[in-house]
Amino acid sequence: MSSANDRPPVESLAIDALCIDSEAGRRYVYTRTGPSERLRRSIAARGIMTPLVVAPDGLLVCGARRLRAAAELGIRALPVVRAADAAGAFLAGVWENAAHRNFAPLELAGLFRRLERIAGLGRDAIAAVYLPACGLDPSPIVLAKYLALADLPEEIAALPLRESHLFLIAEHGGADAAALAAVFAALQPSAGEARVVRGLMADAAVREGGSITQVAALREVRDILAADTPPRLKVPALRSLLRRRALPRLSAWEDAAREAAARGGLAGPVEVRLPPDLEGDDVELRVRIRDEAGFARAAEALGSARAREAIKKILSILRGEEA
Repeated sequence: MSSANDRPPVESLAIDALCIDSEAGRRYVYTRTGPSERLRRSIAARGIMTPLVVAPDGLLVCGARRLRAAAELGIRALPVVRAADAAGAFLAGVWENAAHRNFAPLELAGLFRRLERIAGLGRDAIAAVYLPACGLDPSPIVLAKYLALADLPEEIAALPLRESHLFLIAEHGGADAAALAAVFAALQPSAGEARVVRGLMADAAVREGGSITQVAALREVRDILAADTPPRLKVPALRSLLRRRALPRLSAWEDAAREAAARGGLAGPVEVRLPPDLEGDDVELRVRIRDEAGFARAAEALGSARAREAIKKILSILRGEEA
């Protein structure tokens, strides 16, 4: 059991002597939001009760909000504890911040990477101890996903991307990651749409013997991304283009099925959909009814001999009996 004499001594340090590392080269975990009014009132009334922690090289480890509040209140000297080593200082900052902060995914990614590089911890220890402290499952797979985020270049991290976009992008490296980031930033797709677009770009790249970067550089793709239309309209246009490049045979079958539906009188009141990637042999018929007349039209279309022949033709396309 440690005694009071084992604890690092508290020293008084001039506020000008306390320095915070830059955002670009940040080593420690800082709360970038300013101090709350409640914290300001407390410090104004009683001073700083909990000392700040500094690393051996003088960089602040934890207490950024206390430091800012003190500066705003004109306090010139602050109580600090100087950590014995950088690793210990970093871990002290981690635990203090984990107790009261909700980290953004990129912040967590940088935190876990620095636990490796500064504190020298292995991935098993990080997963078991620090993931739960940050509200995550203690899974090596989860940790690997966050460490992949930490390796994303700053220019990608700075783009207006959703968390789900970042995790998808981080599964790729180099130019492919940058290409996906540019596509997602232009489209602003939902998580599901982003996954579909990424999958189709990868499939098209494999089929054409290229890369995601090369697919993103296609003139047709660039035209869609640059079009003066809302992102919600660009997503289906790009998805359609990519499906035709990645799955040309399926696209031809879908075109043939639509033609058969139109000839059979199903094009208006009844929407015909093929199963995803022709898995299975079901045909989905969606009836669009807005009023009683629409119901009558749909019933008449589905009950006609032309419709029955159209459905037979669509089924034969699904079975591969017709091109």
